[in-house]
Amino acid sequence: MYHNRICPANLLVYSNLHLKVSNFKYAKFFGPNEFKNVIESKKGDHVDFPDENSLHYIAPEYFEEQKDSPAMDFWALGCTIYRMLTGKKPFSEGVDRKDITKVINNIRSGNLFWDDNIEISEEAKDIIEKLMML
Repeated sequence: MYHNRICPANLLVYSNLHLKVSNFKYAKFFGPNEFKNVIESKKGDHVDFPDENSLHYIAPEYFEEQKDSPAMDFWALGCTIYRMLTGKKPFSEGVDRKDITKVINNIRSGNLFWDDNIEISEEAKDIIEKLMML
């Protein structure tokens, strides 16, 4: 199974520091020849294009092929770690908040901005870049 919408809005941290994933609306499980929705949505309830909360965490192949895959969760995890360490949405540096096209172009080109004013270890950068295959 893969979640298909990993982003900070869908991660819950409890007081005992346990992490739980929420919002399985787009989650899918896969077998040898099929992909199926884990939770059936009501007719007309499924939205293919990501909303503003998850846009910054969608892998570039989604915008090229309009298809999702389990690998997209790894990309999204890398983006989420980036957000946790920098406090900024990935691929949004210098972009007007409403300029979705620019964000998508940054995602497609892999333009991830590392702010020199924020101290992030080389190991953390390495895991983020490997998860996102940059």
